[in-house]
Amino acid sequence: MPEAKPAKKTATKKPMRIWERVCTTDPAHTRRVNQRGGFTAIDQQWQLQQMTEVFGPKGEGWGHDHVYELIHSGDDVVILLSVSVWWRDEDKNRREVGPVTTSAGLLVGGRWDHDAPKKALTDALTKSLSHIGMSADVFLGKFDDNKYVESLRSVEKATPDQVDAIRDFIESMDVPDEGMKKLLLWAGVDDVTELPADKAKRFLEKRRDDE
Repeated sequence: MPEAKPAKKTATKKPMRIWERVCTTDPAHTRRVNQRGGFTAIDQQWQLQQMTEVFGPKGEGWGHDHVYELIHSGDDVVILLSVSVWWRDEDKNRREVGPVTTSAGLLVGGRWDHDAPKKALTDALTKSLSHIGMSADVFLGKFDDNKYVESLRSVEKATPDQVDAIRDFIESMDVPDEGMKKLLLWAGVDDVTELPADKAKRFLEKRRDDE
C-alpha cells in the first residue's frame, strides 16, 4: 500500500494580525484639540490611507456603509449617523464591524451647521475603525505621554510589509517564540510593530543572504 501523506498543517490566524498593523499612529497626522477636556484628533485621510495600504482600494478591499437619520427636538435638529466598516479577509470573505452611531447638531438654537453631516461621519468612521485597532495608541491614552509621542517622531518605524515578512520568517523557525524574543532583544523594542525601519531592513537582508 502506498504510504499515507502527512496532513498539511493549517495556519492559525493570529487574533491581533490586523490590530498590530494599524495600531500605531504617525504624530504628523494628529493635532491636539483643547476642548471637551482635551483630546488628540486624527487626520481621517491618513486613516483611509492606512486602510488602503492594508486591505487594498476602498470599495474593493474595504469600505463602509452609513445611514443618516434626523432627530427633531423642539426647534433643534440633530443628525444621527450609523457607520459599519467592512473589509475582505485573506480568503476574500467579507468581514464587518458596526454599526457605530454618533450625532451632531444640524440646527441648534436657530443656527445651522452645514458641516454637521461631515462631522458625524468623521466621528463615526474614526470610532468604527478603532474597533479593528486603528490608532489604538491614541485611544489607549499613549499620546498623553510626551515621551511616547517623541519616540514616534524620532524613529521611522518598519512598514507593515516589513513586519509581515519578519513575522512569516520567524513563524517558519523551529522555535518561533524564542526567535521573536531574540529579535526584540536585539532591536531593543517590546513588540515587532515597533521595530525601527533600518533594523527591519537589516534583518530581512540578512535573511535573504542566508538563503
